[in-house]
Amino acid sequence: MKIKKNALIVISFGILMILVSSSCGEKYPITKSSDGYTFQVDENQNATLIKADSYSEVIEVPQTIDSYKVIKLGSVKKVALVGYTYTGIFEYNDIVKEIIIPEGLQGMDGPAIANCDNLERISIPSTMTDFSVSRCNNLKEVSIADGSEVVEDFSFDDCHKLENIFLPERIKKISESAFSGCYLLKDIKMSNSICTIEMMAFQGCRSLKTIDLPTELSEIDGNAFQLSGLESISIPQNVTKIQCWTFESCESLKTVQLSESITNIFDGAFQNCYSLERIDIYEKCSYIAENAFEGCNKLTIYGIKGSYAEKYAKEHSIPFVAL
Repeated sequence: MKIKKNALIVISFGILMILVSSSCGEKYPITKSSDGYTFQVDENQNATLIKADSYSEVIEVPQTIDSYKVIKLGSVKKVALVGYTYTGIFEYNDIVKEIIIPEGLQGMDGPAIANCDNLERISIPSTMTDFSVSRCNNLKEVSIADGSEVVEDFSFDDCHKLENIFLPERIKKISESAFSGCYLLKDIKMSNSICTIEMMAFQGCRSLKTIDLPTELSEIDGNAFQLSGLESISIPQNVTKIQCWTFESCESLKTVQLSESITNIFDGAFQNCYSLERIDIYEKCSYIAENAFEGCNKLTIYGIKGSYAEKYAKEHSIPFVAL
């Protein structure tokens, strides 16, 4: 009985020591400063840069800092009257013209790069899976390295002077609002690996006159090209629906070649496309919203004789031509 009692004491003491050791240990993330940066270290001993203490015109983000591997660019979090506010590491930096992000970095947290009025160039490595560059009005050159790491989310919204961009194979979707407000964007090259264009992806891209959609594309979400400068569009075969307001107020759009797979055209899909003269609609299409072509006074629907498209055209006093 005495032996059992002693064993119980030993076990209890061991548990107590573990609890004391745990409570006295460092709590993550740990905030540190070195080499002109403030950064946070996580439990895996990886660093997220959250504040730059000095700026220059060309910034090469370090791969390591104080022997810690840098994996993210982040933001300083502060308590606000309601919730928190976040200030990105390079947010409101009006000095930097070029940011070079090295291999090894994996992503960004919060508004890491935003409102950098003089930023012109940025290089993004093959290891980065999410990145957001917002409201950088002078950004002109973006280099995205290809690689095995799939990009989960990205955005260059409101980068008004961005004119062209190439999206490599590892980008599988165009993220929500990715190029929204990029008024001067006129040339985008996408690999055939892209299967989804999310909501508002090209909203307000007035200089985008034409775009070659990938053959593997299967989904275009609502408002995707709303208020863009498209003059013509051809929808790939894997796309089956034209979602709400997808091409609404594309005032220069003249011709639309829908795929033979299209089954539905939803609310306001082509509303106020004042220049629209021709759309090809095939026999699989069984639903077109009442306001899908509202304001398209020059429109002629081309379709299969006896199809739903012909019936819709007659009911809405739209000229119809059999294909």
